Parts: sequence; structure tokens; C-alpha cells
Amino acid sequence: MRASGSIACSSGSSTRSASASSSSSPYRSRPARCATGSRGVSRSTTWCLGPWPPRSRGSASTAARLAAKKGPDPALTPLEQARRIAGLAQSKLAKDVLILDMRPVCIYTDFFVVCSGQNPRQTKAIHDEVYGRLKRDHRILPHAVEGASEATWIVLDYLDVVLHVFTPEARGYYRLEDLWGDVPAVELEAATA
Repeated sequence: MRASGSIACSSGSSTRSASASSSSSPYRSRPARCATGSRGVSRSTTWCLGPWPPRSRGSASTAARLAAKKGPDPALTPLEQARRIAGLAQSKLAKDVLILDMRPVCIYTDFFVVCSGQNPRQTKAIHDEVYGRLKRDHRILPHAVEGASEATWIVLDYLDVVLHVFTPEARGYYRLEDLWGDVPAVELEAATA
């Protein structure tokens, strides 16, 4: 990595910066004059690159400018996050989308979002949509993801909300709605994204 400023050149040339070099070319090094007892030295034929050109004004602060333009993203409440996840699943044509309020019976999460895709390809598409949009729009990543490679039952654990995406066969086999049948369901009207 090159640093701007003084650059040492080979072939006995001096270590002055390229900006102080000869007027014939901004990159040609000046003849060495500081050696005691040296005879007149001709110009070096070695070319040295000068300091890196300055950055454009905007390139150094692109990330800061984008963050300032977007503004701070207010954190979603667990219920808002569950509704957002359900809406994203519905946007990828998930079937039988259900939000279960787990707060009365569970200490490790607040809501389950349960849905089905027609086949493993669609369950993976639902997973990809939820994962990508929550990351992009809200800077939220799941704590853990399981089952994405098989795509028959994919679990995304967002701590406050856990998304379960099933194929119809896997959903019929595990029957989470029956297992947690005593917990209240949340209305989906506000879930559309």
C-alpha cells in the first residue's frame, strides 16, 4: 500500500516528493544534490509515481451520506416485526399465514409466525424475502436459521419473533398450531406489507 507524500526512488535519486520534482514532468525525480563531494549528477531515468490523486469529495463519505439520507430507522416492536414478517411472507404467496402470541406461555419469544409454501422452492423464496427485506429495510438479522438447505421446514429466529416456513407435508406432520392451540392468534389485516 502506498502512502501519499515522500516516495523513495531507486537508482540513487533523492527522496523528495513528486510534487517538488522537475518542471519537465511531475513524476520524474530530481537529481540528487545533497551528497557531499558528488559531481554533477544527471537526471534519473527512473520514473516514480507521485502521491495518489485526491479522492473526489463525495466518494469518501458515501456511507455517511446514505445513512444521513435514510435517517435513523426506529426499532420495530415485536408485534410490528411479526406483522412485517407475515406481510413479507404473504407477498411471496405464502399460504395459511398465522401469527401466534406466545407471550402467555413462552419466555424465549413473543410471537410465532407460521406459514406454508407449496414446495421447497417456494419456502426458500419466502425465507429469502423475509431475510433480505428485514436486513435491508430494518437492519435486522436472525439470531439463527435452521433448515434452509432442505427447505421443508425453515426456522428464522429473530429472538422476539420466530418464523416457521413449512411445506404442506411438513406442516401437517408437525402441526404447530395444534401444539400451541391455547395461545391467541393475532389479526392479519394489519400484516400486509
